[in-house]
Amino acid sequence: MGGRWGAPALPPQLPAAIAQLLNDSLTATYDLRVTAPLPDLQTGYARLLRHLELLAAFTMPPLPAPLALTLAARKAANPAAYPPLDSGVKPAGSGAAPPGGAPSKAADSEETKSKTCWTFCVMALVFVLVVLACIFSFGAMCGADKPKKDPSFPDPQPGTNGQALAAFAATGDAVRICDALEQLQLCLWQGFSNAADYLAVFGIIYPNALQLLQPVHAQFTSAPPLSAFPHRAAAQPNAGYETAPATAIEHKAGGPPPYAALTTPADYVARAARRALGLWEQIARGETDSANLDMDADRDAGHHCWDIAAGSIDDDPVPEVALAYPQTAL
Repeated sequence: MGGRWGAPALPPQLPAAIAQLLNDSLTATYDLRVTAPLPDLQTGYARLLRHLELLAAFTMPPLPAPLALTLAARKAANPAAYPPLDSGVKPAGSGAAPPGGAPSKAADSEETKSKTCWTFCVMALVFVLVVLACIFSFGAMCGADKPKKDPSFPDPQPGTNGQALAAFAATGDAVRICDALEQLQLCLWQGFSNAADYLAVFGIIYPNALQLLQPVHAQFTSAPPLSAFPHRAAAQPNAGYETAPATAIEHKAGGPPPYAALTTPADYVARAARRALGLWEQIARGETDSANLDMDADRDAGHHCWDIAAGSIDDDPVPEVALAYPQTAL
């Protein structure tokens, strides 16, 4: 792994020169008399690598194969004989309202989907284990006695098991069993899919290509339509934070966004690289005459770093005062 600096067998560790550079940079940037102590960079680096390794471990299983064509045709000819299983697991859908829309309903919330999918997974696993136990114990564990011999079905002779299976495959019970197994596989797959949606929305894993098409992720893959921002903080900011806010606009509101609607992250990265190069050149020359821009860009990408001049963040308009670089060094 590249993160282990050419020695994959060794524990992850930052080279001493890089660790010292980071410590020197943090010490020069923050006043350690008023800020928290510097973090343990080696521990943080090891955790970062472990996190990146685990991101690739959460993979979706392939979609179960459909019924064989002959079995599907027989099922379609008499659908009433093969009713669908009621699993309680529903497709996850988008998981949230699109940007600017209303919050998702409780029935479609990530918490509800998480509880539903894990409950069903446990139930399905128990069911499969019981079925396997019945099969391998020839029904004894399920309370079934040894059935009486039917003279029309003599004991199979060596080499005739294939013929017995072929005869059974022509019955309706064979279609019913295969159909039930396929539905169980689909339900289990849907349970995994719902769990993956839950983990991706809350930032535990990266969303896959299919999830990126959902509205809850689309707000991060292209710029939203032009609108005023920022919004006032919600009464419960931790509830529904994955959707765009619907609260009142906070004034002083930001100007027009620097990126057009539907702009992709590639444009953000390209502009950030150009801006970072200019700032690096100023730092190298010891110049500090550039504007002290707000890092979180809660007004717009070119807004100055600011603080509350007097009053409260809840005032309208918010009383701002621009901050120079020395004022944000502490």
